[in-house]
Amino acid sequence: MGFSAMKDAGHPLKNILTELSSGTDPLIDPTVLAVIEAWRKVVPPSLRPALCLEGLREGVLHLLVSHPAAAQQLQFQKEVLVEKMNRLLNKPLVRGIRVKVGSFPPHP
Repeated sequence: MGFSAMKDAGHPLKNILTELSSGTDPLIDPTVLAVIEAWRKVVPPSLRPALCLEGLREGVLHLLVSHPAAAQQLQFQKEVLVEKMNRLLNKPLVRGIRVKVGSFPPHP
């Protein structure tokens, strides 16, 4: 099943990303999926509504945070979160976390 068919069928994002990262010529690096999954496991539940994972570039997670208080909490927890993620990933894929305060983009 292709990406557009999965999207139209209402499949969860995780399934779509898995489809895009599989096969002989994946569109998404499978490492990115592993990092996303590790992030989901380590991010404190109280901060989840205020966070948007924008990407992973050169080992740095880029986060958009909707509230300055949440950004400050993340600043205090960055090192611990990176250590936990790399432990889950069994290798040092994440070198750091960059936090930017701003508004989330509107959903289509």
